Amino acid sequence: MTKAIAEAPTNLPDWPAQCSADMPVVVPKDGEKFRFIQDRWEIVRDNENKKNAWCSQFYADAKANAAGGVQK
Repeated sequence: MTKAIAEAPTNLPDWPAQCSADMPVVVPKDGEKFRFIQDRWEIVRDNENKKNAWCSQFYADAKANAAGGVQK
């Protein structure tokens, strides 16, 4: 039985679409001060970092569950 479990295919769930989306671009607006451009870029960066952390945790959980780990 252990051999059958070890040889069983691992079917991980599909990768969420947002995990492969490109990072949004911050396009300066006419007359916009650099500080405001920088603020918008920091917001985009923070959102991207949060998305990447979520995606990493999603895959780590999926991998652990496929290996017989404990589900949360």
